[in-house]
Amino acid sequence: MVLAIALGLAIAFGIRPVMVFTPSSVMLPLTKKRLPAYKGDVSVLASLPLSYRAVGNIHMELHFTGNEEAQQTQMVKVAQKLAAAYGANAVWLKVMGHTAADSVLGETLVLRAVALKI
Repeated sequence: MVLAIALGLAIAFGIRPVMVFTPSSVMLPLTKKRLPAYKGDVSVLASLPLSYRAVGNIHMELHFTGNEEAQQTQMVKVAQKLAAAYGANAVWLKVMGHTAADSVLGETLVLRAVALKI
């Protein structure tokens, strides 16, 4: 209820939320930080391998500007960099897609992944 009132006031006074044009991301580590790996050594996986250790969860969002392929490539590169910083050598992409278009914020690209040591 409070959020709806705040959003209504923001719209009434012409205040728009800031749209993020660079990936806003976070790595939630599941283990202690390991020696960093080179991001070029981090492979991107569509499915889980038979043997792995989860290093952390990656959550990322980005305002959709219309160039989906370029933006998704940018998001994957950021995910690889985050994973490498924690010593992971693979990223399993669990979800990569769009949120529903919102009249205030527009459409958002979302990435959910798991950094792995395989």
